[in-house]
Amino acid sequence: MELLTTQRLEWLDAIKGLGIILIMYAHTSGIPFISHWALPGFMAPWFVISGIFLNLNTNWKEDIVKKGYRLLVPYFIYGALGILIFYACDAAPHLLLSFIGLGYSRFALYPLSEQSNIIFLNGIAPLWFLTALYVS
Repeated sequence: MELLTTQRLEWLDAIKGLGIILIMYAHTSGIPFISHWALPGFMAPWFVISGIFLNLNTNWKEDIVKKGYRLLVPYFIYGALGILIFYACDAAPHLLLSFIGLGYSRFALYPLSEQSNIIFLNGIAPLWFLTALYVS
């Protein structure tokens, strides 16, 4: 299989751009149908398209480390700073749970509709996409 060169496929860029716009609309529209059902349909293809067309070297271990530095290091640095700032402002009541959530990369342990849920992250939950992009 031949690896992609630096040539960009404009139609894929357009699909990714449309996906970003639809995700933003789903987050801000307040329409339950779009937020609950359509949002997962927009996000999954965006991650697949972003991950499938990576220009990988023959040394895949080097690529994994390189992507880790580009995505995971900022995730942990900004996440830790965000937790400390929110804790200083009394917006993150449980410092230990917030740092566990940073490692878990999720806002809550169970779906948000669960009555006995454990909330991990307050305020920095939007950083989850960095770990999702790294894994994809």
